[in-house]
Amino acid sequence: MRAPLRKAIPWLMLYEVARASKSHWDSVDPGDRKRLTELLRKSKGKPQNLSAGERAELRELAKRVQLVRLGMSAATAAALGRRARKR
Repeated sequence: MRAPLRKAIPWLMLYEVARASKSHWDSVDPGDRKRLTELLRKSKGKPQNLSAGERAELRELAKRVQLVRLGMSAATAAALGRRARKR
């Protein structure tokens, strides 16, 4: 039998990852945030929906957003949330 959803999801870990993500997103230049959001909405998750120039711009914006740093921050936050939950 499956565990109830509320027990299966480590809520503190999710909260810490969301907080780290929000902090990272807020540190990105507002102009870059706006343009990145526009391109992602226009693409609807499919790069083919963008022109070649827009795809190149999206790649450049993704580099500036520093997704690797976001991933490291989220992983650290998840580890901290998990450790706090075990106490």
